[in-house]
Amino acid sequence: MSNNSVFTFSPTGPQRPIFPLPPTTTASTANTGTLASIDPLIPTVGPRARDLHYSIRDFLSTHPLLELGGQEHFTVERRRHQDVFGLHALPKNKIHPIDDVEFTAIRGPHGTIPVRVLYPTSGKDNRNKGKAGALIYFHGGGYTVGSVDEFENGLRLVAEESGCQVYALDEYSAVIDWVQGEGGRIRGVYPGKVLGGGDSAGGNMIVAVYISPQDRYVSPGMQSVEDLRGQPPAAVFTSGYDPLRDVGCEYASKLSQAGVPTRWRHYDNLTHGWLQLTAWSEVAEQAVKDVAHEVKRLVFAAIDTHTLKSPQGQVPVDRLNVRDFTLANSLRRQSGDKPATRAARTTRVTTPFKINTFSKPRNRLLD
Repeated sequence: MSNNSVFTFSPTGPQRPIFPLPPTTTASTANTGTLASIDPLIPTVGPRARDLHYSIRDFLSTHPLLELGGQEHFTVERRRHQDVFGLHALPKNKIHPIDDVEFTAIRGPHGTIPVRVLYPTSGKDNRNKGKAGALIYFHGGGYTVGSVDEFENGLRLVAEESGCQVYALDEYSAVIDWVQGEGGRIRGVYPGKVLGGGDSAGGNMIVAVYISPQDRYVSPGMQSVEDLRGQPPAAVFTSGYDPLRDVGCEYASKLSQAGVPTRWRHYDNLTHGWLQLTAWSEVAEQAVKDVAHEVKRLVFAAIDTHTLKSPQGQVPVDRLNVRDFTLANSLRRQSGDKPATRAARTTRVTTPFKINTFSKPRNRLLD
């Protein structure tokens, strides 16, 4: 898990980066593939600032080679991943404690959708008051392997550190409506504090749910700067040993150029998939805590205190939805009007770990 982004959307005024991000690769840097270092905490991307962390090396040396599966060994690879990362396979002293875990399901447009809900001890008060935040999480696995069970341990840590409920599932956007509606209401979730997240393939999926239906590209790096204007503020997390590293850096750079307030954190000594590695690596555990702290900052940053203007007048945040936002922005771009004047307050974390705060939908999102 290397690329993460977190977004919040401010409905008024120009967007400014929280701190400057590197420019996209130019002719002068194209040969080396490097991006300028922008912060003492973020090493230069390109020549490795540090070696792979010893805890990750130890994990790789003591576990079998894990692949994404294929036509012949798909089932075998899925079983191997489950045997390594599944919650049942972890030592009990490595499982992160949490208040409660609920196994439920909802009726989706194409059948039943299993959902696993993680309730943090730290979020009990907000839950009882109907002000809880929620993270809807799409797991990774290269679209071939992976299961909710393999990611639960890392997500327990995200839940407990952030104080937000985590709704872990396979990639079904219909769950967003449910969490922002009756499903979330009876669990104490405030509709304006619902986020969407995912790692790796799941991160790409959550971006696809958010991006305008006219923009069908899955990879965030394929989006032009103009396409990204009006996106929610972001925090992007990348790691050094990851095939998705460069696209994550490019995405952060494009967001910054588009005027989106963007935070970027790079872990040069981590590899892809670090959400699953907290049982073996203290640096992976700290990286997951960093993500959780961004979730907490965004979801509880007075998201529910804003009122937005619309052609009909003042509309509370929880009365708007993502489809309204993207379609309205698309029409405004075509007409030359300023975008996002009717946007919902939104938060997102992106590739491999993305987070979006969605406003309460009136219609079903992209099914």
